Amino acid sequence: MVSKLLLGATLSLFAIAPIVAVLQQGVLWQHSSYGAPNSIALSNDGSFIAVGLQTGPASGSIQLYDKAGSLLWTRTVDWAIGSISISANGSYIVASGYQLIGRLGVYENGGIFFYDRNGTQLWNYTAGYDQSGQFRLPIFQVQLSSDGSTVVGATQSSALLFDDHGTLLWSHNATLGQFVRVSGSSNESYVAVADYYPGSGYPPNEVFLFNRQGTKLWNSSAVTDGIDGFAMSHDGRFVAVGSGPNGENGTLYLYSNVGSLLWTRHVNSPPFSIAVSGDDSTIVIGTNWGAIGYDIQGNVIWTYNGASAGSMAVSSDGSYVLAGLWADWQQTILILNNQGHVVWGKDAGTIHQVALSADDSYAAIAAGPSDTGTFSANSATIYFLPGPRTTTANTGTSYSLLYFIPTLAIVPPASILPAIPVASVVIIDRRKRSKSRLQKSEDPAKESPGPSIPSEP
Repeated sequence: MVSKLLLGATLSLFAIAPIVAVLQQGVLWQHSSYGAPNSIALSNDGSFIAVGLQTGPASGSIQLYDKAGSLLWTRTVDWAIGSISISANGSYIVASGYQLIGRLGVYENGGIFFYDRNGTQLWNYTAGYDQSGQFRLPIFQVQLSSDGSTVVGATQSSALLFDDHGTLLWSHNATLGQFVRVSGSSNESYVAVADYYPGSGYPPNEVFLFNRQGTKLWNSSAVTDGIDGFAMSHDGRFVAVGSGPNGENGTLYLYSNVGSLLWTRHVNSPPFSIAVSGDDSTIVIGTNWGAIGYDIQGNVIWTYNGASAGSMAVSSDGSYVLAGLWADWQQTILILNNQGHVVWGKDAGTIHQVALSADDSYAAIAAGPSDTGTFSANSATIYFLPGPRTTTANTGTSYSLLYFIPTLAIVPPASILPAIPVASVVIIDRRKRSKSRLQKSEDPAKESPGPSIPSEP
């Protein structure tokens, strides 16, 4: 009996060796630098990767890489960069930032910076003052249209639309001093704006839709609690809103682009990260307790229970989801299939943002400390991977087998498993002797079915 155990253990050690050898399989390259990488964006085919970093309370940098991992250029600014966007062909990059002022780190003094592919700054913008005239507003969001011709941005309390020369075409100011979120369609023919108060018990929040000329098409005050997540579909047909009064409950709202509230769904946490697939078939949300996938009719198609999914990206057909977890104690880059099963993962520390190229060929992830964390020479790391379909090719059931070995950072493809049958048997036998892991499973209640989904105009 002892000899059999020793033989099994010996064979298992030999079996694990090829697993360790392929731990980095899937990651094409990674690059580390100083600071916190708050934002990342990919051109449509993944040829260019734009990164926005914070390097201090009032300093940051914009970086551009090619898909081979070469750093093409870096531009330093006196703002902490919090948001970045790139045009479809990678010809233009826009970034926005703020400064953390005083001992408490108050967000102020927003700026927008517009570059061409060579790193030449074409224009910049400094935010205006708040209603009291005491400080310049921070800028938290920026988004570039697919052709690079327009830029939509959000200060703390206003939405802004610029042309590619930096001319402010129009703005929308929150009338009651609310906070503002924005999201545009890929060509920015539509711009969705949310005016909101955090929490609940305040005057009604409002969701607006504007066209590119700044004409208000509709507004809705159906969202009663603070807005945590906000996204428009690429074609501008849908606006998804995540709302919640606290960290325990929330509601997902889906509007059409004519202002109809199509449906609402209750969830057990505010949906603070929302993504819509390119074909409008799938909506995914990140919550405090994991992630949920819906079809466009509002039916739950899968749930994932785990750590907080702070950033989500979904493939163009909804078949895969790239999730970045706001955690540092487990695998924090995950790929989920269209059943909500984790088919690939990597331990990469706290994830700020994930991105998929529009053609699904590549993925990029920004990992590092929070904006109030401790920065170091290598605290910010950028990971560049093939798209989810390629990364997970031949993974099969190996993830479920190897997930229980905590030291394995990346799940190797299942193609290596036939060569190590003894290792598989040993791992399976260990699981049979161990207590099962209990997983909390919530079945979010469905509410307010609303009208049917309109056909595309």
